Amino acid sequence: MVFITKVLENLQFINYIMKSYQFKTDIHCNGCVAKIEKALQNQKNIDSWKIDLNSKILKIHGDIHDVQSFEDDIFEKTQVYIEEINGNC
Repeated sequence: MVFITKVLENLQFINYIMKSYQFKTDIHCNGCVAKIEKALQNQKNIDSWKIDLNSKILKIHGDIHDVQSFEDDIFEKTQVYIEEINGNC
């Protein structure tokens, strides 16, 4: 029983650290996708991401402390607009 409790505590901790975010973007080509991927590679606390060119949605797993600053930073580096949708999960 102690083992199960520890596993659950660890999962809750991981869930706390690893949040999911979705952003709508104004990407229109693979060049835009490449710019965003390059910018995300240098971001701390970003564990993984997925960009869907058809839906223009960027999904991120990680811990973004200040979403507005993150959005501004991505735009400054890429000239691609992103805006969080539906808060973090």
